[in-house]
Amino acid sequence: MAGAETLSVEAMRREIEEKSQDGDHLLQQLARERAGLSPVPTDTSRMTPYERMQRAYLQLGDQSEAAVAKRLGPERARQIRSPEGWGSRSQMAGCPK
Repeated sequence: MAGAETLSVEAMRREIEEKSQDGDHLLQQLARERAGLSPVPTDTSRMTPYERMQRAYLQLGDQSEAAVAKRLGPERARQIRSPEGWGSRSQMAGCPK
């Protein structure tokens, strides 16, 4: 296995996903947290690399919007982030029906 020094970011992401055992349980937990149904853990030290990666990924939109808001204001940042402006939305499966 190649080390972090030689792998691209995409290759590292794939490597982490392929070795993950977290699966749907993690996605369900993250969905509950984002919906305000479960508390968001503050200690990440015992999380798997996959869970830390997923949590970081889920924060990208909020972080990007906050950075834009500092320059253009919160209202304009929200407009830019909307589906009509940003042009990108992510969806994850995993919650039982």
